[in-house]
This record gives sequence, C-alpha cells and structure tokens, in this order.
Amino acid sequence: MEKQGYGRRFQFFALKTNAWLVLVWETLWPLLVPVFLVFCIFLIFSWLGGWRLSLFQNSEIWLWAFRALFAVGFLVALVPLRWLKLPKGNEISRKIENESQLRDRPLTAQNDKLISSNSTDFSEVLWKEHQERMKARLDGMTAGPPRANGGRFDPALLRSFLPLLVFAAFCISFSPIGGRLGDVYTVAGTVAGDPIRYDAWISPPNYTRLSPIFLSRGVDSETAAFKQVVKVPQGSELNLRFVGQGKISVEVITSEGTSTLESNSDESSDNRDIKAVLKHDGVLKLTHRGAELEEWAYALSLDQPPSIGFFEHPSGALSGSLQLTYTVQDDYGVREGKAEIRPKKPQSKDARPLVEAPSVQLSVPRTRGKKAVSKATKDLTHHPLAGSEVTIQLTAKDAAGQVGVSERRTMTLPGRRFGDPLAKALVEQRRILALDANKRQHVSDLLYAVANAAQENLENANAAISLAVIYRRLVSARNDDQLRDVLELYWDVALGLES
Repeated sequence: MEKQGYGRRFQFFALKTNAWLVLVWETLWPLLVPVFLVFCIFLIFSWLGGWRLSLFQNSEIWLWAFRALFAVGFLVALVPLRWLKLPKGNEISRKIENESQLRDRPLTAQNDKLISSNSTDFSEVLWKEHQERMKARLDGMTAGPPRANGGRFDPALLRSFLPLLVFAAFCISFSPIGGRLGDVYTVAGTVAGDPIRYDAWISPPNYTRLSPIFLSRGVDSETAAFKQVVKVPQGSELNLRFVGQGKISVEVITSEGTSTLESNSDESSDNRDIKAVLKHDGVLKLTHRGAELEEWAYALSLDQPPSIGFFEHPSGALSGSLQLTYTVQDDYGVREGKAEIRPKKPQSKDARPLVEAPSVQLSVPRTRGKKAVSKATKDLTHHPLAGSEVTIQLTAKDAAGQVGVSERRTMTLPGRRFGDPLAKALVEQRRILALDANKRQHVSDLLYAVANAAQENLENANAAISLAVIYRRLVSARNDDQLRDVLELYWDVALGLES
C-alpha cells in the first residue's frame, strides 16, 4: 500500500510538471513570436546578400543603418517578454481538470480546506469523505497538448510562410550572389571598405570519392597561429571563388619556393575563380589589393601504391581451369588487376612467338584501406602453354596509375590430359612452334618423319592423312597468320586421336 502511495504521488508530480511546462509554452510562445519574425527576416536578408548590397558605392551608411535597424528590431521584439508570468498552483490544477473534462474539480478539492469557524467533527469527516471520493476520480488525467495562440502579435500569420523564405534564402546562399551570416560584421572587408566575398575549398581527386573540404578561418586572431592544418590527398585541387572588385591573388608557399596564382578574369569582373593543383605541403595566402585577407596551412597525404599477393598457391580446379586466390589492398581502392603468365624456361632473344602469353583479368573488390581476399578462375587448357612449367605474377593498378606487383610463383599450367602417345607428341610440337616460329623447320622435319612412319604403323588411316595435311600446311605457310591456323589444326588432330 505504501508503494502504491508513492507511485501515485510521483504520477501527480509528473502530471503537474507536464502541465506547468504546457502553460509556460502557451504563455511564452506568443511573446516570442516577434523575436522569431525578426530573426527570420535577419536570416533572409543575410543569406540573400543584403549586407553586401547595402555597401552602396563603397559607403557604409546603409550598412550601419541596417545594423541599427535589426538591433532595434530585436530589442523591440523583446518588450512583450515583460508580460511573462509563470503559472501558479491553482492554474495548473484548473488546466489538468479542464483537459481531463473533470467539471466538478476533483483535483482542486484535494487542496481545498474548510474555512467555516463552526466546523464540527462531523463536517470534517464529511469533507474528508468527499475528498476521498474525488480522489477516486483522478485516474486517467492529462495535461493535454499545448495550445499556444501565436496570433496575438502576428495576426497576418507571417510565422507560417517566413520559414519557407528562410529555406529558399539558405539555398541561394551557396550561389555566388548569396551571402553569409558572418557578413554582418565582415562584409566591409579589409581594404578601403570594398564589398567582397570569397569561398575557398579543396577538392580531392575524383577517384578518392572524398567530399570537398571548405576552408574556414585559418589563423587565430588572438595567437596569430594556425587553427589547424588541413590534410588532403595528394593531387587535390584548390578552388577559390571571389565576388568583388580589385586585384586578388593566392600565394602558395612550399619548400620548393613561392608561386603566385591569379585569376584569368579581368579585375573589373565581379565574379572570379582561381584553380590550381596542390603538389607540395605548404601555406596559402589570399591577398586583395596587396593586403592579406586569409591564410591557410595544408598538408598532402601521399597515395600509397596498391599491394597484391597470393593468398594460396595457384592450383587447378576440378574442371581443369586455373584457380587463383589472392589479396588486394589500397588507400582508395584498386581499379584493375591482372595475372601475367610466362614460360618458366627463358626464350632466346630472337624468338618469334606466334601467340601472346596468357593473362587473367582479376576481379578487384572496391575496399578502401582494407585488405580483401578474392578468387579468379580461367580455362587455359586450349593455350599452347597448358601443361608446361610457367611462372605467375599478379599486378594491381589504382586510379592514380600506381602499380603493385606480387612475387612470382611457379606451377604446371593446368591443361588437357592426353593418353594417346601421338596426341601428346603433337601437342608438344604445337607448343614448340607457338613459342618460336623460327623453329618451324625443326617441327616440320619431325612431323615429316612421324607422318611417313604413321603410314606403315598406324591402323587409323584418318590419322595418317591428318598428319600429312598438317605437314603440307606447315611447309606451305607464308606468314604468321597461316602458321597460327596450323596450330589450330594441330589441336584438332590431337583431340581426334584422343577420342
């Protein structure tokens, strides 16, 4: 029972606190409406570039006039706050009773007392019984939602559509003709009262997929030290947009020396841009008519080359395809990867290969700064190098053009297994011819000997005829394209002998 009593007391306390807050808001909001309206007008005026436009013919009269107007406006808007009165206990009780539709005022009855001087014990008992019965009706009470009447000082409902204009002005503030809130005290500039505005940002390279970094005030006015050093990727581009008249320039101070960036537009133009790629760590100084406006320090983070390596030793899949499992890693993601396959036995310098060494395009996951494991398979059983000893090296290339390579691994390139001795010999001679067309005479002599012996020793007449056809095509070939056709004929005959 005692716990239930504490629970009911806490419930009453929370209900009264909520009702007090509702009453405070209903009283305060109508008094704050004038402040809200003046603040909205201030935002619209600032973001539409009103402070810059108020510098008419380089005169600050209108600028100070608008400053004074807004200052007076805010002070006048605060006047209604003198009528603010906090709600009292009986007002809180009446609020709860009215919102809960308790017309016989059971909550008020809990605080009322008998004031008759002729009260008797019976009347007191009767009054307590009345309070107990009223208390039983207090369940389910509510303070209701706030119903602030904002039209007391705004009968024209300006508070309804001024926020829409504020949002539109905010969007315009990002354009060259827009303004900033800070223009209220900085628009006069530092040189002869010129109306100016500048926006500076550094755009990282597109391949990094990083957002532009806007440059705010770079130097602390009290300590004359840099607030922070802006860190950007190597190859980032400085962008400066200047609105105003007079000569502007940006000095780039690095360990390599000092260079000056100027706009290509005429000084009489109101809108000018400066762009430059940052190549070294340094300091940027923006000057207007010879006077320094702002200074920023920046540092470039080097783009590390990608890394790639074997996660497992190259192997052959059950289907006979080459299987590669590898790891890749890069700061901003690898763009492409490739596996280069070369014969293990070095070729002579004057060798004339008929086919290019095989390569495998690797799928590269787009991870940023993290090591990822991937897998690639490719069927190379038809290639002349299949079944021979080869070396495999993986290469990865990022968007900046940097290349990373792995160590070389040696393996027997998976190929088709032939059981017929003559088919094996044809595949071997095909490989020799494919790797060096200069050995054509050696291959043709061996084929001639085999073809003559086959006529007497082979039971399959078609095989003997096929060998003779290969020989005649080989000796009559006049260019490398015809020799490549002979390589295909070698393969087809070997498959026919195996079947």
